[in-house]
Amino acid sequence: DSLDTRFYQLMSIVEGERGDTQAAITALRKAVFLDRDFVMGHFGLAVNFLKLEEQQHAERHLRNCISLLQSANDDDILPGVEEIAAGWLKKVVQKNLKELTRNRDEQKNIDRRRHPHHS
Repeated sequence: DSLDTRFYQLMSIVEGERGDTQAAITALRKAVFLDRDFVMGHFGLAVNFLKLEEQQHAERHLRNCISLLQSANDDDILPGVEEIAAGWLKKVVQKNLKELTRNRDEQKNIDRRRHPHHS
């Protein structure tokens, strides 16, 4: 748990509060670059990519969270700026992934109905 990853996470929160989603993503990318296993960094990236409606990037980071959380116990506190339990984050990540895949499937169905000869 490096001080630098928490610094960049905090920076991303500040940028997010200011409404600068792109700067928040840049800060979180630095955090994840320093520590690829920084779950809260991946989660923050997913949340910010969802704000920008960049579903593929969001889904990739949510899946990173799932794989990083596999070995964690539900009551483990994850390293980061805030104290968050692994079990709570697992539920939030799974809910977001479910919504993303449902939205993607719905979009595919809409596209198929619009362009029936292209499927």
